[in-house]
Amino acid sequence: MKAILLVVLSIISINSNAYFTSRANCFLISGSKAQCEACNYASYRPIQCTLNIQGRTSYGNSFNGVQSGVILPGQCMRGFVFANNPFRDPLVSAFGNVTCR
Repeated sequence: MKAILLVVLSIISINSNAYFTSRANCFLISGSKAQCEACNYASYRPIQCTLNIQGRTSYGNSFNGVQSGVILPGQCMRGFVFANNPFRDPLVSAFGNVTCR
């Protein structure tokens, strides 16, 4: 019985440190920058996250951004990417994903 309890407790402790990946909410701001955010509304404890953002311009250039930090319960983390010259080559799309532990 003690062996079964030990196995169950070890599985629970392994799963509590597991990583998960989710899509971040992204939107464009006038073609000059893109903002992506990840929020911690589902957990009752702080989580360590890395937010990866990729923005693409009308000429096909790609801009990447990375934001890392702790997200407290009920809070959000935001990251940005910026276009070098938004008048000639504006951002047309943005994608972000967040990996948390």
